[in-house]
Amino acid sequence: MKKIDLMLKLLFCVVFVNGASAQDVYLDGGEDCGSAVPITVGENYISTVCDAGWYAFTAPCDGNLQVNHCGDGGLRDYALPFNGTYGNIRRIHSGGCDDLRLETTAAWTVCTSADVAVEAGETVFIEIDEQWSCDNDNGDYRFDIEFENPACPQPNSLDVGSMTYETADIGWYGPGLDYEVVYGLTGFDPEVGGRSVLDGEDGDYDDGGFMTLEGLAENTCYDYYVRAICNEEGLESCFLSGPFTFCTPA
Repeated sequence: MKKIDLMLKLLFCVVFVNGASAQDVYLDGGEDCGSAVPITVGENYISTVCDAGWYAFTAPCDGNLQVNHCGDGGLRDYALPFNGTYGNIRRIHSGGCDDLRLETTAAWTVCTSADVAVEAGETVFIEIDEQWSCDNDNGDYRFDIEFENPACPQPNSLDVGSMTYETADIGWYGPGLDYEVVYGLTGFDPEVGGRSVLDGEDGDYDDGGFMTLEGLAENTCYDYYVRAICNEEGLESCFLSGPFTFCTPA
C-alpha cells in the first residue's frame, strides 16, 4: 500500500534525478600528480587546457569510482567531437600516484570508464590527457565523476508534491529500509546545519520514501537532502542526495 501511495503522489510531479541539476564548474587540472586539484561528485567539470590535467578524489566510504564524459543521458557531442589525433586518455592512479589502477582511451561512443574500487579515506588521482576539444571549435572538455557504494546506493528522483504555506509533501525513490531527510533554508550546509528527521516508516529495498514537512514559513524557499539507511546495522549511502529546492506559497 505504501509503495502504491508513493507512486500515485509522485505521478503528478516533475521528476529531477537527485534533485537539482549539477552545476558547470570551470576547473583546470594540476600539471602533475603533486599538484592535483581536488574534485567531488555532483559537479560538471570543464577543462580549458589541452595538456594533461591532474585531479584528486578522496572516497568518503568504500565504493566504486567512474570517470564520465556523458551528460543529459547522452554524449556531449558539442564538447567531444571525434578527432583521430587525440585519444582522450584517462588514467586513475593510487598509492601516491605510483600505482596505475586504470587506463582507458575513450572512443567517441564510450561514455564512462570501468569501475575502480576505492576504500574509505583513500585518495585516487585522475589524469586526463589528449582531450578531443583541444583542436576544434566545439568547446572545452567536460567530465564528471560518479562514486557509489553498491551495497547502499543513493536515493534518487527527489521531488515535491502538494504544498501549503506551511507544509510540503516530499518524496524519493531507492534503496533503503529507512531514510534520513535534512532540510533548511535554501543554501544551507547539510553537514553542519538544517533539521534532520527520519521518514518514520520501514520501506522496501526498491521502494522509496515519502514525508510531509510541517512548520514551514510561507513564501520561503527550502532545500532538502536524503540519505538511505540500508540495513538494521545502520549502513548508509555515502552521500546525501540533493539538494532539491522548493518554495512555499504566500
